[in-house]
Amino acid sequence: MAVSIEREVDDDADGTVVAPFYTAGSKSENWWLVVGEQSSKRLLAIRKMPFKRSYDPVKLSFELTQGKHDLTIYCISDSVMGADRTVDFSVDVKEGEDSDEDDSDEDMEE
Repeated sequence: MAVSIEREVDDDADGTVVAPFYTAGSKSENWWLVVGEQSSKRLLAIRKMPFKRSYDPVKLSFELTQGKHDLTIYCISDSVMGADRTVDFSVDVKEGEDSDEDDSDEDMEE
């Protein structure tokens, strides 16, 4: 799955945030992308992303069983209150075809 993130940034933003109770020095802004399935209570993918002025599409990999899955992607800030976002979406997984890759893996093991 590829996720694109866009955000507005002030020209003078450098990724540090005001965090007076953070005792380890200056605090850098980070974002977390999390994909979950509420019906099964499963976390499918998670990725930490440091502050950037722009992001290339982020790839998240996970496996699902056949059938329809109602998923949620969470974009969570560890520094900015009220900036978190969620997007609900559905995926209908169909049976795939066997690939040649599986055959080549067996050949390598012999």
